[in-house]
Amino acid sequence: DHDRFDTRTAQDTRYLVKDHVGSLTGILDQYGAIDQSFSYDAWGQRRNPTDAAMLDLLTLRSTLHSRTTPRGFTGHEMLDAVGIIHMNGRIYDPKLGRFLQADPVIQFPHYSQGQNTYSYVLNNPLTYTDPSGYFIGKFFKKVFKGLNKLLGDFAPFVGIALLAFSPVYGWVMQSWTHAFAFGFATGGIATGSLRGALFGGISAAAFVAIGSQFVAETGFFQQGGLGHIATHGLAGGILAELQGGQFGHGFLAAGLSKAVMGEFSYEDGSAPAVLGRTTIAAVVGGTISRITGGKFANGALTSAMAQLFNAETSAARARRYVEKMRLTVEGLQEDIKRELRSMKDKYLPDFDRAKEIGGEVLSTMPGHNNIGDANRHAEWSRRMYQEINPITSILAGYGYELEGLLARKQPISEMLMDLHNNAVGRAANTSGAPADQFQLMVVDPSDSLIDVVLQY
Repeated sequence: DHDRFDTRTAQDTRYLVKDHVGSLTGILDQYGAIDQSFSYDAWGQRRNPTDAAMLDLLTLRSTLHSRTTPRGFTGHEMLDAVGIIHMNGRIYDPKLGRFLQADPVIQFPHYSQGQNTYSYVLNNPLTYTDPSGYFIGKFFKKVFKGLNKLLGDFAPFVGIALLAFSPVYGWVMQSWTHAFAFGFATGGIATGSLRGALFGGISAAAFVAIGSQFVAETGFFQQGGLGHIATHGLAGGILAELQGGQFGHGFLAAGLSKAVMGEFSYEDGSAPAVLGRTTIAAVVGGTISRITGGKFANGALTSAMAQLFNAETSAARARRYVEKMRLTVEGLQEDIKRELRSMKDKYLPDFDRAKEIGGEVLSTMPGHNNIGDANRHAEWSRRMYQEINPITSILAGYGYELEGLLARKQPISEMLMDLHNNAVGRAANTSGAPADQFQLMVVDPSDSLIDVVLQY
């Protein structure tokens, strides 16, 4: 790996030679001859390039090591006079093989080598580097750059394509952390850089947060309303600036694409449907960004993230709520049906027997609207109470009279009279004898309801 280096006088040319982790190993002059050579141990200590012996502090204090450039191990600034390396975010001691400050984030909590927040690149310095002092970036950079180069023009759309697989879509929609992880991966592939990955993750998390707030039916927080669209645009503008673009381009791309996509139906939550809507949003956002002077890729990525992690997640929540309510209603319906079937199975034989008793009583005690009719009702209820379930005797009496009122146009006075006599019959069931004649009620069908009630 060769980098062109021009001295301040612009009269000499030097070439910097690096190894596989980006450490400066040599400086060549304009003729390709070796001007200086450098060597380091695995952890970054300077050593003699001839015999690999460690250099003492006195030797390190010589300005010869940094006369051309202060860069050294993994391309970082070498502070040889004090024996440390400035890695931007933190100071690293190559003799200890540790940072002098703790990493504020535990990158891999489930990996034992990641638990020590002072350790350097998971104790694997021959494979990884730490460009910022906070993150193991070389691995991700290589992966993202390689995939971006492999996929070419299709790289910005790989995330959308992955949504065609239902398991991927279901996993992404579970939480904002899943959304961040998905945005991080797809953003890195789309741009081929760690910065793009971070932008993708932040975009996904931001739009998930926005979508979770705009759930009202009216007002500023109305889902799909003016406030929702404006907030989308604001987020898009800020994210565009983070990408190195202009606020206005991002604002228009995110805001207008949100307005356009608000006209679509979201009843279909299948992966292909989500894929289609997200693709349309990406094309709309990219086109708007391009028309307004921005980059198509920036607008497409922002709009795709907004569509997927705002509109689609909000729609998914709504569909889950509707489905939950549907299942609840269906569950209640099944419970009611089950209870009715249980009652039917429990009481149906009793109702059949109640009809038989009624037929027997009618055949032995004829009469209508007189004392014979009153006796017949009382006897029917008395026998039902004795021979079958007491509850069934009451229900059968009420059911019969209600049916007479509705189906046979039975006068209300008759219904009240029969219900009274049924109650008298049930009260007399213990003796086995007919009901007391003086307790029975006899009314003329022409009596008014008021007279009947007063008499009752």
